[in-house]
Amino acid sequence: MFLQHHRSFRESTSEDDSAVTVKASFSNLSSKEWVTVVMLALANLCSTVAFSCIAPFYPDEARKKGMSESQTGIVFGIFELVMFITAPIFGKYMTTIGSKNMFLLGLTITAITAILFG
Repeated sequence: MFLQHHRSFRESTSEDDSAVTVKASFSNLSSKEWVTVVMLALANLCSTVAFSCIAPFYPDEARKKGMSESQTGIVFGIFELVMFITAPIFGKYMTTIGSKNMFLLGLTITAITAILFG
């Protein structure tokens, strides 16, 4: 498990003051788990950067090709709409496909759409 949960209990004389806190600790991660966390973070960063690099230049290029600002906004909005619609569908199949394969499929789809988009 990536994060080991430690529970610390604070006891009090009154029932209203008692609290339970759960703390996540990164100190218990093995080196393999650290590499996995770092690679997942880098993959997430790279997939976001792929579309962030396109965003500043796309409106000017779209305007040169005769698209209105509304049409340009719709292009960017459709990307988010498709993510909103497909996330639960892919999530449903994650148990059958496996999380690693689903992650690789997601990266592949992101790469293909980034290439097609820009």
